[in-house]
Amino acid sequence: MTDKIRTPWTSEQVQALNDFQQRGAMHPFTCGREHPGQQSPTLDATHAGWICPDPMCTYEQDWAHAFMADPAAWPKPWQQLTAPSLEIQPYPQTAPNACRTTQHCAAHGWCRRCNPAFAATMSKVNIAVQRSGVGEEHWGPLYEAIGKALRDDQPAPAPAGPGLRARKRAEWAALTPDEQAARLAELDQDEPGPVAGETTKEQPDA
Repeated sequence: MTDKIRTPWTSEQVQALNDFQQRGAMHPFTCGREHPGQQSPTLDATHAGWICPDPMCTYEQDWAHAFMADPAAWPKPWQQLTAPSLEIQPYPQTAPNACRTTQHCAAHGWCRRCNPAFAATMSKVNIAVQRSGVGEEHWGPLYEAIGKALRDDQPAPAPAGPGLRARKRAEWAALTPDEQAARLAELDQDEPGPVAGETTKEQPDA
């Protein structure tokens, strides 16, 4: 386990911690409480400790890993920790179906809102990584590498096909004039007649 620093934190530590949350190689600290319908928010560092950016949430945390407050000690990206032959690349920053409306989607190219099935899978991956026994400084890079491998295996979304109206118009245009006339005649024959017992109203003579 790595050394930890407790609050209160200096202004320099607060700045470094918040920079780490945005640019560090590890997965950032997130809120420990449930936030239905969205990803757990990334925590913000203050002099008094971590707080959740959700104004309705009161979650707080009074410690951080010591290396998080020292940019010189930040873990290297996963690519530098592995053999060059692996050629592990960062997450693609833009995905075909990325909504780009959440902080997580802007950073990783996916989120629970635009890819809920993949987000559910990565939640399980995150838990598995933390329980794997590897050092905490490797959690983020390992999470990123697994996520990229899974994303590469996902089939591309199928292009949307023509709507019903467009298909019907195409079918009609493919008919010859004689076939179109025959079809119109069939439709005329299918017109319903008067209902039994129903009288028709006579129109007055002009």
